[in-house]
Amino acid sequence: MSDPGKIVYFLILFDRDVGEQVGLWEFTDSTAAVAAYTAEEEKYVSQPHMDIVLLGSSNIETVQKTHGNYFESDTDWIASLDTITDLDALSQLSQRSKRNRKAAPARAS
Repeated sequence: MSDPGKIVYFLILFDRDVGEQVGLWEFTDSTAAVAAYTAEEEKYVSQPHMDIVLLGSSNIETVQKTHGNYFESDTDWIASLDTITDLDALSQLSQRSKRNRKAAPARAS
């Protein structure tokens, strides 16, 4: 477990078209983290379906809780809804998730 007083930076690359995380890097130096973030933004500037996210936290577990959508595929997400027994409700949630992902605004460059 990380030192709770020390910030660790996590750079996440998420492909909204396939609904999966395609990259995860950890940095202890903020300058290196921002440089890596900038490089990824430049690399994917013409691909608005790619989310490049830089987060700071004391540990990866907190990031996974607060930004869980970047750590689960659509299949994992649907499987985690096993407490829902109404198939119509599950279908509506799945369709809403797909619409939200397609409607996500492009990042300003």
